[in-house]
Amino acid sequence: MSPGKQTKFYQSFRCKEGSCIADPLELIGEEPFLIRIEDNAYSVVMRTPGDELVHATGFCLGEGIIDSLDDIKTIGYDREMDANVVDVWLTPERKKKIAHLLKRKTYVSQTSCGICGKKMIEDLHQML
Repeated sequence: MSPGKQTKFYQSFRCKEGSCIADPLELIGEEPFLIRIEDNAYSVVMRTPGDELVHATGFCLGEGIIDSLDDIKTIGYDREMDANVVDVWLTPERKKKIAHLLKRKTYVSQTSCGICGKKMIEDLHQML
């Protein structure tokens, strides 16, 4: 990866009118990112590495897991400092309030604007 840019260079060939030349191509990196809530896997999303704690916080806000930063007891990388895994621990009050979300056994996450994969229009409406 390029320092500070999260990109990699790959060898490519550009062809025009029967003539091809080697040309490096810079592509942005993408990696899977696991968000665990209360030590349980909640979602895996694809993302460009960087700002994982902010990403996880925004995800939790968007999904209704939190209403504000005050709902988070602790947030951080997993015990082995894997940048692709973030653990979110909620306050006891928040855990009670969203127990139904934490009991879900399946959660499908789409890498998109969030509309794909929603079953009902009501799923798009959330109290933020």
